[in-house]
Amino acid sequence: MLMNEAQVTDSLSKLGFSQECIAEIILVTRNQDGSFNAAPMGVTRKGATLSVQPFKTSQTYENLMRGEPVSINISTDPILFLATAFKDEIDDQPTIDEMGLRDADAIIYSETGGMQNESELRATFSLSPKDVVIKSPYPTVFRRGRSEAIEAIIHATRIQVFHNQSQDTKVLKLKEKVRDNLNVITKVSSEGSPEAITAKKLLFLMEKWGVAI
Repeated sequence: MLMNEAQVTDSLSKLGFSQECIAEIILVTRNQDGSFNAAPMGVTRKGATLSVQPFKTSQTYENLMRGEPVSINISTDPILFLATAFKDEIDDQPTIDEMGLRDADAIIYSETGGMQNESELRATFSLSPKDVVIKSPYPTVFRRGRSEAIEAIIHATRIQVFHNQSQDTKVLKLKEKVRDNLNVITKVSSEGSPEAITAKKLLFLMEKWGVAI
């Protein structure tokens, strides 16, 4: 049964989506051949809707242009963010069941609205939540290491884009931020933690791109 607008608004608030604030999620869209594409994405809440701004060179942009339903997957697992951010370079990919990530803590099934505006690099799309599935019944403690790992992944996705465009100044600034993220992980997280594993894999990927820290 689909939710009404009041239920949507209440659910978004309980899940931590504040008005006009960017939250980091993993967006699952459907490819033209029927397969699925999962990618980390920042979403901004505006009332009972959410908006995303994918790069126009991305598969996510192409899929949203077709206006098909999507799922907004909530997780704090940095390994999940890493795998979906660099799916062409990470072999161990998460399982997608009925358009949602199996390992997500919660899934918001949404309809895609039209493209609202666009810049040279990005376009903005509105998403209208229709149903919410809570998969994890337990709250989790805040860990700086996990937060820093996810932030490092977000920076790295931009490093990859700017490196391919030879925008060296932007790459250098982002590398400094990633270095700071990884230093915090080293201080607060154990060697076998998900965030430490993520940091090692991220360093390896960046070395492959020729932008080693």
